[in-house]
Amino acid sequence: MTNLNMKLRLKSLSDNRFIRGAGEIAQQIFIILLVTYLLLLLAETIWEKSASNVLNLNYLLIAVIVLGIPAVLTARSKPADQVKEPNGVKDILMVACAGIAGAVIVWYKTKDIGWPSVIMSIISCALIVILSLLILREGDEGEDTKDK
Repeated sequence: MTNLNMKLRLKSLSDNRFIRGAGEIAQQIFIILLVTYLLLLLAETIWEKSASNVLNLNYLLIAVIVLGIPAVLTARSKPADQVKEPNGVKDILMVACAGIAGAVIVWYKTKDIGWPSVIMSIISCALIVILSLLILREGDEGEDTKDK
């Protein structure tokens, strides 16, 4: 099958209402399961045997991966006419909170080694903040270049 035929076939599949609806459902369930898995993993990391007494997290991870594949394959791009707001105070505050939360988690898990844990938590905070700001800025620049 040629490359053009395969692209046309995939395009016709993505226009199918059933596949599009199933993909949207898979995306919503994937988001819920991913957030649940990450929160339970965080709880398990902080408090030993808190989540693993109730649920094996590996089974939840398998479900996240299995639902993540169709969620990614059926994801639709956002319309070009949708206007994205520039990064504001809310975005900066969310990035700062994520950086501080990451630093606290790293410090909590490494506090037994002494003063290097403080240095590692500061570096992790800086990395989280810098990478988050780069992603936010790249998203804005990507939208600008698409419009041209």
